[in-house]
Amino acid sequence: RDAGGKVTGTATASGNYVTYRDAGGKVTGTTSAGGNNTTYRDAGGKVTGTTSACGNNTTYRDAGGKVTGTATVSGNNTTYRDAGGKVTGTASVNGNYITYRDAGGKIVKTAHTP
Repeated sequence: RDAGGKVTGTATASGNYVTYRDAGGKVTGTTSAGGNNTTYRDAGGKVTGTTSACGNNTTYRDAGGKVTGTATVSGNNTTYRDAGGKVTGTASVNGNYITYRDAGGKIVKTAHTP
């Protein structure tokens, strides 16, 4: 949901695969996980990026392998940084809800897991 509470899309998991759809139900992309690595693809199946996890740290790379950002988990909170180390946002988990905030602390979206 966006900051106003409007549903902007859904994610459906099946095994190691997740399919993302917009609010109208159109597929916008997929992810596939293997070990500590995840591959992101657009609706046409083209790889758009990858992530690799090590402990509480995740590194994001573009399709060419260049680092674009990182995420660090501490308890129920995740801090996102760009490739230069500047904080770009946070996520906090409270029960089945995730709240995403920008670098200034403003809520930008929320998510609910069943």
